[in-house]
Amino acid sequence: MRPMLNPHKPRRAEHRGRAVAAPFAFAVLSLVAVRVSARPADTQTQTTPEAAAVTPAAASSQPSEEPNAAVNVKDVAWSEAVDGLQPGFLLRRTGLADAARVPLNSWLGYTVLVRNTTERERVFEVRLGGTDPWGPAPYVIPGDQIGAALRAPALPERFRAQGPTALPLAVAAYLVRLAPGEAVVVPGSTGVYVGDADPSRYPRRETVQAGTNWIVQPITVRVLNAAETTQFEATLKTPYSSKKTVTIVGRDGKNRPATAALTGAQAGGKQLYARIPLEIAPPGHEVA
Repeated sequence: MRPMLNPHKPRRAEHRGRAVAAPFAFAVLSLVAVRVSARPADTQTQTTPEAAAVTPAAASSQPSEEPNAAVNVKDVAWSEAVDGLQPGFLLRRTGLADAARVPLNSWLGYTVLVRNTTERERVFEVRLGGTDPWGPAPYVIPGDQIGAALRAPALPERFRAQGPTALPLAVAAYLVRLAPGEAVVVPGSTGVYVGDADPSRYPRRETVQAGTNWIVQPITVRVLNAAETTQFEATLKTPYSSKKTVTIVGRDGKNRPATAALTGAQAGGKQLYARIPLEIAPPGHEVA
């Protein structure tokens, strides 16, 4: 059995319940979306939920923790697609020679994407977190348990990163339109702190297993039906809507800003798991 990091650290109290969200915290807003064009990407869609299905990402030559930094698709670890929508994970770190090996007590900033792997245009709602709209936090899962975790109906809560409050956080959702082969950078704060040295960092996992761990960021997508798409198209002409600037990444890696619609997250949808394996070094071990 592999050693556990911080084995004597007392566990924090479990969340004692969920707060009821204010009814008007995220009222459904008028919708505006993005229409962009690109050629289909040359990609092989993964079909198995196992961890081995992830395409390894090359270490970025110019990593950054800035979420608005340019995204190169060659640096993204792409996982299996669901209904033609493929999640991607881009680790953003600085100061380490090997981006796949990190010391304990590190902040791991990252970006997640969703790519259209089909031959047709897709219009869909996307947001961080699971199908429950109150849970955007990532998971840190030991390498020897990732397969079982991904096969489960939902990721085990014991691997979920702790947030700054016991109260659930409402999550915004975005309506986007992607041409074949295009990807959108999912808006929202993405990162996780592994360790307990910095009490100000959230979300966090204080106790992690030494060795290989998978950082898993759930993403929920919901493809619009015919009626919703018709309504969606009708809103494109209105100037009165709540908007968000998002990044669209083309097949060639070129980035450009575009406008998406901000709306209230709904329960349900299909689950994607953007993920990447990292080697977490125990205390006293140098990171090469």
